Amino acid sequence: MLRVDLEAREVIASARDLSEWPPGPPRPGGWITRARAELGNAVHDDYRVDREGNLPGFRAEVTLRAIERIDEFDVLLRGRLDGLLERPDGLVVEEVKSVDSVEDPPQAAHLFQLRLYMLMLARDRPELPVAGRLIRISLADGARRELEVAFDRRRVADELQRRLRAVIREAQDRDRRARERAELARRLVFPHADVRPQQRELMDAFE
Repeated sequence: MLRVDLEAREVIASARDLSEWPPGPPRPGGWITRARAELGNAVHDDYRVDREGNLPGFRAEVTLRAIERIDEFDVLLRGRLDGLLERPDGLVVEEVKSVDSVEDPPQAAHLFQLRLYMLMLARDRPELPVAGRLIRISLADGARRELEVAFDRRRVADELQRRLRAVIREAQDRDRRARERAELARRLVFPHADVRPQQRELMDAFE
């Protein structure tokens, strides 16, 4: 979820949305996409069952919430950890991604999403050190690779603010363009008193 309320000056954003900002082209639909999603869900289910049965102190699908203040906007940031390992010496955040091949380098969006979770958790649990682990599992052959991910709190916080400002600016630009189109539509003058179909189409194009 990514929502900007310019009037209330509020933003609701998920860590995943921010990790993928700016958004790319829409993902194609169809049975291939649905099948891939089902395979990805199965990968996560297998991971959860394995961790819960073999790793003491592990919890799956841990929900996080954080409040940010960006300029004049209040931001509610949401996230859900795939896994959290609580140990006496600290916390380990695990993020699981199903990929085509574990030989490919990790995606920047996946790394930022994990680091953003680490930032949220570090702020929520400041008494404990936080580590991160990206777990990639191949959909092709089930191969698995775990990567310990470094975490620079200041750099992640700065990047978070940069992306949130970009989200707000994009919403403001979109609102400005809508207002300009509405004003152009209001100023349109036609030679006939009655609005004809072609005129209505032209007016709708500005709304």
